[in-house]
Amino acid sequence: MSQNKRKSLKKSPQKINNSSRDSDESDDPTAKLIIKVRNMKQNFIGDYIGRELVKHECFPQYKDIIIVDKDEEIIPTLDEIYDILHPQLATTWLGITRSTIDDEVQSYKLWVNLNGTPIGKHQFQLRAIKANESGIELKLKVMDELGYSSLNSVWDDNSHSSFEFKDMSTYHNICEITKFSGVLIMSIITIAGNILWYCGDYSLKFTHELTKLIQVMTPIIFGILDFMSKCVGGFYWLIYMLWRGNSDRTPKYSYPAINPSQLAIMPGPSPTRRSYPVPKRYFK
Repeated sequence: MSQNKRKSLKKSPQKINNSSRDSDESDDPTAKLIIKVRNMKQNFIGDYIGRELVKHECFPQYKDIIIVDKDEEIIPTLDEIYDILHPQLATTWLGITRSTIDDEVQSYKLWVNLNGTPIGKHQFQLRAIKANESGIELKLKVMDELGYSSLNSVWDDNSHSSFEFKDMSTYHNICEITKFSGVLIMSIITIAGNILWYCGDYSLKFTHELTKLIQVMTPIIFGILDFMSKCVGGFYWLIYMLWRGNSDRTPKYSYPAINPSQLAIMPGPSPTRRSYPVPKRYFK
């Protein structure tokens, strides 16, 4: 029994020290924040824009940048993380930056490490706050890739989206659809009318100019045709005349040759003598 009492007395200081540490950690806002973030595991939608170099004096390195819009439900948690950790870190780098306009937070930039994540909007889960030699950053997990641009919806692992036509068929939406349809129809009619007017005007101008061109080109075309016909006709006529001249030189019939000396020796024709009848009275 005495030995058991001694063991219990030896263990009691350890329990007292552990309880004092737990009380100190519970009073520390940083420890509370780390435990809160680890237990909550909030999901949010962020826009991954790429990698940039962290220009830190001690640990320059590349980090993946995720932009979180101000309308996300995780913004209060990020505000708490930034407000608690930023004042305590004088020289240590913090992987959270924010842009403000008139003291109002517009968006947060999370400088984290991602492995093989494509650029675009994704669903992330905040797992923990990680501290290392280079600084303090958030540990995120990529849940899935999103194909829409909604920044207000936060999806859990067991949540399912529900879409019904009744939610869309409100009076305001019907009025907006009617206005849009009317404007679209009027725009189409106006564009079609302008296209028809321009086509008609262009066709009239084209017809007028084509008429002038035909009037100017008609004499020229006829002159060219006349010149070509004369050239071609003259060429054929020249060939015909050359062929005809060659054919006239060859005699069709052969006449006997006449000696000119014979023509000179031959006597001329004798003069014709007239005979007159003698009257019978001269013979008595």
